[in-house]
Amino acid sequence: MQARKRLSSRIRVLLGMLGILAVGFVLARYHYESPGATAQNTAQTTDADVILTIDNRGNSDYLVLEVEGADGVAELNTPDPTWTLTIGTRYRIINKGRRNIHPFELIDQPASGRASDDGILLSQKARVKGRFEDDPAVAWVEDDEGVTFTLTPELAQALKGYRCGVHTRSMRGDIEVIEGPGG
Repeated sequence: MQARKRLSSRIRVLLGMLGILAVGFVLARYHYESPGATAQNTAQTTDADVILTIDNRGNSDYLVLEVEGADGVAELNTPDPTWTLTIGTRYRIINKGRRNIHPFELIDQPASGRASDDGILLSQKARVKGRFEDDPAVAWVEDDEGVTFTLTPELAQALKGYRCGVHTRSMRGDIEVIEGPGG
């Protein structure tokens, strides 16, 4: 009888440990860090030439709150403004809308396009991989605060707009690309 009680107690402890492991697995999966955000390239997040701070207005728009390092990139505090980005420039987008609620994406369609036709070039959304994320020249970095990338000529050729990875029809805007100095 004593041995049976000890066995039952051990089984309860093991089941409790399995429950803790299951909760840990669920939490880790919820806080998924995409392949682009590795320890090796996280240091590159601070070496941007231009920093844009964006936020959301509900589920309808992105707003650019601040631009550091360049003039004429986007109109501040305007719903889904057109951005003007320069080839050869390294950008940091600080997303105050948070990656798990309003993940930032760069797309190959203009804002007037149908969301279902969008091709994703770069994405902050968990488990979504844009087609330029592995390009070493783009040097894509994403983290909980935002994204960092270099606008290469190849990326610039495909780039037409930006959007929220969740609210793809409403939170979207156009991107115009210009040549950099000497381009």
